[in-house]
Amino acid sequence: MTTQLNAANEARLNNALSKMFRYSEGVMTRKQYLDKYAIRFEAMEQPKYQYNRRKFNNMNYDEQAKYEAKLKLTKTEYVAYGADDSFITIPKIVFEHYTA
Repeated sequence: MTTQLNAANEARLNNALSKMFRYSEGVMTRKQYLDKYAIRFEAMEQPKYQYNRRKFNNMNYDEQAKYEAKLKLTKTEYVAYGADDSFITIPKIVFEHYTA
């Protein structure tokens, strides 16, 4: 069972790394780009939802309280930084591969 999971995760990783993207440097796979340009990798906490004033103002008190609680939720974004502090978002499996 675990060998099947390892094989499936390896296939997911290879699929994520071999996907072609268009960067300002040209068209290349994610692996080629990260190997050539990525200097550091970070996990950042980002807000999951963005505040919408119009939506908030149209709610009653209870809905506003739920909306404010919802705005406090965060998600983890994984990024790879280049030499000039430019960054791209990457999937979690790719982040774990490069930081392990």
